[in-house]
Amino acid sequence: MRYNVGNTVKVNKNIYRISNDNPPPPWPPASWDEPRVVPAHVLYASEGETGVIVEIFRPTPTGGGEVKALCAKVKIGDKIKTFRLTSLEIVE
Repeated sequence: MRYNVGNTVKVNKNIYRISNDNPPPPWPPASWDEPRVVPAHVLYASEGETGVIVEIFRPTPTGGGEVKALCAKVKIGDKIKTFRLTSLEIVE
């Protein structure tokens, strides 16, 4: 299926992002017996949320001939969020 700007899409799975509220501990640790701090995962988008595609783009490659997956900026409510196209499906 072809994605175009203006298509209504929905998120096909819950998507989590790592929170920036928990900075990593200093390295090396003062003691190897200290418990590790695990960054919190925050829900970025819920399965079934719908929105409209505003822009489709391919991220800049980091080198080595890799080809990045296509991404889309989607307006959900009053926010614009970025998703890989594989995380979206078109609503008919």
